Amino acid sequence: MDVSTHAKKRLHERMGVNKKSSERVAQNALKSGIKRQDFSGSIRRFLDMLYFQYMDKEIIVYSNKVFVFAGDILVTVMDLPSRYNKVCAKVGNKEG
Repeated sequence: MDVSTHAKKRLHERMGVNKKSSERVAQNALKSGIKRQDFSGSIRRFLDMLYFQYMDKEIIVYSNKVFVFAGDILVTVMDLPSRYNKVCAKVGNKEG
């Protein structure tokens, strides 16, 4: 599991995670996160837009953040818009 320099900066900026812990957070997101395919409706359309914007990278939602992976490399992390937080929690409860 690799984390790009850009992703380390974004994890620190958006989640308060230091650079040493970034790999652990990326592994947790990959293991426990919710994949784009598990959503439907407007959140799915939003995630599909990101999927095509980031040239077919894997999009995973974890801890109300959107993680973009290229294989085993975390490319970037961005905030999930707040209007989708409840939907994300519902899908997470169904999965778990």
